[in-house]
Amino acid sequence: AATALIWPAPAQGAAAPATLEVRVAVPKAYPPHYSLDETGHPQGFAVDILETVAAAAGLKVHYQIYDNWAEAIQALSDGQADLIPNLGITPERQEYMDFTLPVETQDITLFVRATTKDIRGLRDLTGRAVGTRSASQAEHILRQTEGIHLRLYLTPAEGLRQLLAGQVDAYAEPRLIF
Repeated sequence: AATALIWPAPAQGAAAPATLEVRVAVPKAYPPHYSLDETGHPQGFAVDILETVAAAAGLKVHYQIYDNWAEAIQALSDGQADLIPNLGITPERQEYMDFTLPVETQDITLFVRATTKDIRGLRDLTGRAVGTRSASQAEHILRQTEGIHLRLYLTPAEGLRQLLAGQVDAYAEPRLIF
């Protein structure tokens, strides 16, 4: 994952501001990368990295908190935010976003019910209902896999509940670091 940035160039002849202010879109709950502290301020791994970079670069950060990844990405796309720290790189996103070098990589984890013994990987998902979080790297991978009946959810908790309820046969999500 890397930082995605959409930044308009200054008008020709315009002086750059002394301190560059950036609007940062973050999902409110994606631990350990994002969560809110008791005062409602973002915290977590991605926020820590951004704060370190911002301090070194002289940036002033204004956080905008969104309910989920899809809303944060939409805010960036619509120009309501300037960057999202720790956003996964996909070819589709590279068409309209610039990325830093990756800070970390994450595997995609496939969750199944304990009683499911015949799903061991991507090839075993053909013809099955598979859930993932909307706007995730897992969605990108699953959309490229033929024969999967994809179901999208706004949060991992919602998708995992649907897995436990038998509404999907598997749930895919980037592995979190604990």
